[in-house]
Amino acid sequence: MLMAIDEITSSDIDGLIELLEYERDEIEKYELKDIVRLIGATNKSLQLGLSIELLIIEENKYLIKKDEDIFFQHEHSIINQRREIISRIARQNTNFLSAVLLCSPRGIKFGGSKRITQILSYAELTLPLNESSERWWLELRWFLRKVNSVDIEKFGNIGDLGELLSMSYEKTRLNEQNGIERVSVIDGDQRGFDILSFTGKNSTERKRIEVKASIQNSDYADIYLTWNEWKTAKLFGAHEFQLWPSVHSSSSKPIIISVESLSRFVPKTHKNVEWGSVKIPMSILVELNTEGDY
Repeated sequence: MLMAIDEITSSDIDGLIELLEYERDEIEKYELKDIVRLIGATNKSLQLGLSIELLIIEENKYLIKKDEDIFFQHEHSIINQRREIISRIARQNTNFLSAVLLCSPRGIKFGGSKRITQILSYAELTLPLNESSERWWLELRWFLRKVNSVDIEKFGNIGDLGELLSMSYEKTRLNEQNGIERVSVIDGDQRGFDILSFTGKNSTERKRIEVKASIQNSDYADIYLTWNEWKTAKLFGAHEFQLWPSVHSSSSKPIIISVESLSRFVPKTHKNVEWGSVKIPMSILVELNTEGDY
């Protein structure tokens, strides 16, 4: 049984890492207390290792799973080790997972559970995020959304690449202007768009961007628009959709679609009526696209 969420600390995680890197693969039970004290770990570190199955008990011995490459290859830093342990806890403990997602990279900045904040900060999962920490947050959210009939990771990788292309495009377009944010990673899906940019160079006017990517070319690709994405698109302020067909061999410039153009294909509803999602062929959007959308 996993420890209660309010018992897991960054010190417990670091203590577990020390145990996992102990010079021996097996520890006799009678030796355990002295060894734990010697390496600066705690009994909670031990219990954590057992609960996420990085340590196992066999007869009168504690066995350290040295086959776990993430912990024992030289190229893996303590940061990677901390992140792997946090991921394993989150995948086994829904309360811990919820607490981590409630913090979020931006949420950490403005408050939240101090213990969870410290755990995430020590694993360098707070702002500013780099490529590897962005990927960690994405994979955690893919796990949360995973369903048996859909390969979320496959589609997540496609979306991830599309967003990276849009981030690069926006930075180039705005001459590396500071303040462009990948909110899909920082805040999660609830915002209803992926990137917060600016309308022009040296402008302070914000622009929301929803990114849609596909491995197929524009003649065969579809985009899926959710109700939350459409509701957000209609809010006051600049908003656009950036399409990346053939994402693995895409050009440096996306196909940009305006809210007005997309509105032609969105279901008309009455007040307080919501729909789930709508599938739109990318080819239709490309045909309607005008130079004004670029």
